[in-house]
Amino acid sequence: MIRELKIDDINEANVLLAKFNYSISEKSFDNVFFKSLVYIDKGIKGILVYDLLYDRIEIEYIIVADNYRKEGI
Repeated sequence: MIRELKIDDINEANVLLAKFNYSISEKSFDNVFFKSLVYIDKGIKGILVYDLLYDRIEIEYIIVADNYRKEGI
């Protein structure tokens, strides 16, 4: 299932993002341009972090957990 990242997901999401020296904090949710989606199936398998800038989107990161790569996520 794909859904928006929730504050409760921050710790699990940061485990994936740590490989890229990037992290999400609760303060990130105050930024109206910051958006993120997660692919969840018994835990976060992948995350998409992007900025919504007026009429376009800039992708920051697309990360899939190592053990779920090559599964079409």
